[in-house]
Amino acid sequence: MTDRNFAIIVDEAHQSQTGRSARTLRKALIDEGLAIKEYAEMERIDIDEVDTDDELVAEILSQGQHSNQSFFAFTATPKNKSIELFGRYNSETNKHEPFHVYSMRQAIDEGFILDVLKYYTTIEDQFKLIKTTKENPELIEGKAMRELVDYYRKHGHTIASKTKVIMENFINNGQFRIGGKAKAMVVASSRANAVRYYKEIKNYMADHPLETQNIGVLIAFSGEVKVDDIAYRETEMNRYGSGRKIKSDQELRKAFRSDEFNILVVANKYQTGFDEPLLHSMYIDKKLSGVNAVQTLSRLNRVYPGKTDTFIIDFVNKHNDIKKAFQPFYEETYLEGSTTYNNVYIFRNKLRKFMLYNDEEVDNFVKIKIKEGKKQDEKALGRVTSILKPIIDLYLELSEKKQYEFRDLLKKFNRTYSFITQMIRINDKELFKEFMFTTYLIQLLPVNKSEKINIEDKISLEYAKLKETFTGSIELEKRPTDLKPSKDIEPRKKPKSKDTLQSIIEKVNELYHGDFSDSDKVIIEGILNMFMKDKEVKKYKQYAKDNNPEMFVQSLFPDKFQQIVMALYEGNNESFEKLFTDKAFYNEVMNAMARELYKTLRK
Repeated sequence: MTDRNFAIIVDEAHQSQTGRSARTLRKALIDEGLAIKEYAEMERIDIDEVDTDDELVAEILSQGQHSNQSFFAFTATPKNKSIELFGRYNSETNKHEPFHVYSMRQAIDEGFILDVLKYYTTIEDQFKLIKTTKENPELIEGKAMRELVDYYRKHGHTIASKTKVIMENFINNGQFRIGGKAKAMVVASSRANAVRYYKEIKNYMADHPLETQNIGVLIAFSGEVKVDDIAYRETEMNRYGSGRKIKSDQELRKAFRSDEFNILVVANKYQTGFDEPLLHSMYIDKKLSGVNAVQTLSRLNRVYPGKTDTFIIDFVNKHNDIKKAFQPFYEETYLEGSTTYNNVYIFRNKLRKFMLYNDEEVDNFVKIKIKEGKKQDEKALGRVTSILKPIIDLYLELSEKKQYEFRDLLKKFNRTYSFITQMIRINDKELFKEFMFTTYLIQLLPVNKSEKINIEDKISLEYAKLKETFTGSIELEKRPTDLKPSKDIEPRKKPKSKDTLQSIIEKVNELYHGDFSDSDKVIIEGILNMFMKDKEVKKYKQYAKDNNPEMFVQSLFPDKFQQIVMALYEGNNESFEKLFTDKAFYNEVMNAMARELYKTLRK
């Protein structure tokens, strides 16, 4: 590409620009003659001495910045690496600066986007778990705490309670915005919980046909997910009112834009890159932070005729955490200082201290890969395997802690080299060989997955309630933000502290504490316990095995449910009184109870 200049436009520049495709693009557009001249000067050799047939040299020539390539990068959420890669360095301030800024604040002030933080409500989970078994196993504390919280979040009572809040808010407020065209997004923490929310919204609609006659719900997630041993796919769940399936992503977007649907349940999918101006309300049941929080909430910020505001209910994140996520992108964002290029050598030296591989193995690997080229040669693959297998065997002899550290350092070395060589050329063939080698090795290293311990049969949800903790506007400060380059040199340590199940439950209960009354006691657990002692439990166990969940919930269980709650009401009026004064609540509890029982009986 001698004597030609190129402008490369990069959208969403906060995403990685250091991968193979970005390197291939830069390599294809270089002015080779100029690059060879620069390389010769740095190596202090004649141009004729540069071996351009050497693939390693050709790769190194493509590194760094090239005078014939101009990058125009756009992002609303610049990270430290995107500012360093595409920004301009100001030697007077020692900062990397954007070439031009049209800030979030300015866009809001000038009416190009809406302020999604203006009407924000946070609702806190408060619950108490109890251990229901004599067993008190020792567990890895961090992992067990996450599983306990996950147990609460996917519990039928929790999903039903939050769905009630969501639907009442949207029915009474959200659906009437934008001239009755407004739509809502429910953000679930996992694909399985997205399915649970979708089904619970459907149940709510069935129990409230009059209030929900103008509401239609869709779900968006990738692949297949199992919930209660039943496999679900997005394309099987989404249907028009006529019963016809919605078969593609494009059709799903079009269907949601229509008047037939106005609630979309998502899990990862559509949290970014989804443009629907009619989105007005968002209900969040997922931990969000940093760029991910800004990207997700910004699905609401599109302007539309008659759209004057947005509304968010957040069941997981505190309003100060959301402010912290948005603040860096409200005004100008700068990077203070630069990445230390020597980090790549620090990482390599730390890797070599593990003594899992040596220069000879790296050289032999690279020779085979260069000779093989793009061809898939079985003999070459065999030779590569003979080099790497002994390394992997040595890796497996390390302690789990050391394996974790080595794998983390390997990734950091690889990412750092890839990032740095987008900005400067590193004329070090041996270092580039190691980059090639580690790129391949990373993919082959087995990951030690910690043993999964099923704690669901050892715990129970005793109390639960939702408490509103904040409602109002999250105000951002009108000031620029200085980011720092990454200085993460040391390998991450794998958390390994252990504690007993009972002790971990107590720690979780402390985090999600609340002042509970008898009326906050989870009714489902009381009904479940009484049912399991009932003399007809064997008959219902057979019903559960012989029928699908819908048949069990709608036809077989209601009479038995009424019989049990009448008996419980006589013993605890305060907790069970609401069941007999609120028909909708009665149906919600019965459906949630039936689904929990169906799962239990089929085990």
